[in-house]
Amino acid sequence: VAIIAGVIPELQNTGVTPVLLSEILGAMKQAGYRTMANTWIADVNVKSLAMPRKMGSRPQHRVHLFEKPL
Repeated sequence: VAIIAGVIPELQNTGVTPVLLSEILGAMKQAGYRTMANTWIADVNVKSLAMPRKMGSRPQHRVHLFEKPL
């Protein structure tokens, strides 16, 4: 599972994330991994959802978070 918390605002939309993911995937392939999962991308986070799709990943399952005022 690859966990990327985020990129600082000054570097967002500069191509840092695709480069980071490319490096991670290359290192994983060299180490013998055949698959990778990434999780916890909110449905409303359109930019973060686009990256796995661009990499050829497919949705595996959905997670719903609920909130209730007390």
